[in-house]
Amino acid sequence: MKRVLVVLVVMAVFLAQTVVFAASPWTQEATYEEKAGAKLQFGLKNLVFGWTELLTTPIQGDDIFNDIGTGLVNAIAYTLGGAAHTATFLIPVDVPLPNDGVRIG
Repeated sequence: MKRVLVVLVVMAVFLAQTVVFAASPWTQEATYEEKAGAKLQFGLKNLVFGWTELLTTPIQGDDIFNDIGTGLVNAIAYTLGGAAHTATFLIPVDVPLPNDGVRIG
């Protein structure tokens, strides 16, 4: 019973997050091949550079403690989301990330 409750809570957390965030940018591609390639690129970018949110988010705002917490949560979400996108790039199912993932450039 306890295991079932844990599974339900975890599923509820993941499903609740997918409703809150907008679709990932790769979903706008026209063909399956373009979507798979864009999803792989999006996933690798977030997997490799997700940790940089720990450094970039705290210097953007006035409240250092809130920004460190936001950076930590975003770094974990981007890195795990990038791993999910990279592992499933052949399956056109979206795992939305906060703020459309890592912003480079």
